[in-house]
Amino acid sequence: GPISSAGGISERFTAPATAHQFGRAARHTQWPSDHSASGRPGDPVFDRFFASQVNAIPTATGRPERLMRAAGAALLDHIGPAILITHSQSGAMGWQIADARPELVRAILAIEPSMAPTTPSSGSSPSAYGITVNPLTFEPPLGPHDVLSRYEQTVPDAPGVELCWLQAEPARTLPRLAQIPIAIVVAEASPQAHTAHCVARFLVQAGVHAEFIRLEEQGIAGNGHMMMLERNSDDIAAFLADWIEQRAIT
Repeated sequence: GPISSAGGISERFTAPATAHQFGRAARHTQWPSDHSASGRPGDPVFDRFFASQVNAIPTATGRPERLMRAAGAALLDHIGPAILITHSQSGAMGWQIADARPELVRAILAIEPSMAPTTPSSGSSPSAYGITVNPLTFEPPLGPHDVLSRYEQTVPDAPGVELCWLQAEPARTLPRLAQIPIAIVVAEASPQAHTAHCVARFLVQAGVHAEFIRLEEQGIAGNGHMMMLERNSDDIAAFLADWIEQRAIT
């Protein structure tokens, strides 16, 4: 896909408090610049960040997932066990790699995975498989023409978050992910703060031990989607490292 405009990236990710596109945008405080255009074009920090941007991955075709599943599996076969850390568009690819080589994945930290099983009323185009474009290994197995039977929530999990879709019971499980420690991590002032809970709900319903972590509830506040670039990124890194120490399979 095309590179998003500087203004579009600014409004969603680096200076969301100026655009108010989503409910928690005003809480964003951690962009690392005191420039008058902080987080927007003209801010030297933003301009350097924007210069690093590349085309978005055209995920709708499913081809990137298939390629990354094969490539990730081959890499793990070569290097041995690893911890997967994904962010945004790579979230779906992490599920695919772990599904392909569950015995080689010691933990998954999914930081604001972008594909979430929200309802069409949320304004998104939800995937038939919830968290991926291509199917994972479900039990009972999905046939070539099978789809997940599902229903839509009528009441959100909390005020200000999107409605999720869930599998109709009895839900198919994801046995290859079931023994892997997983965390879904979301920042306070990110657009994903309204949708990432649906990823955790989907995984838990499928028999997966997935923790849903809001950073502000851990005392780490004011971050946006690009949290790894922000003022308190060391605090976030320390929190994630501690989670790995406590949860990852040795």
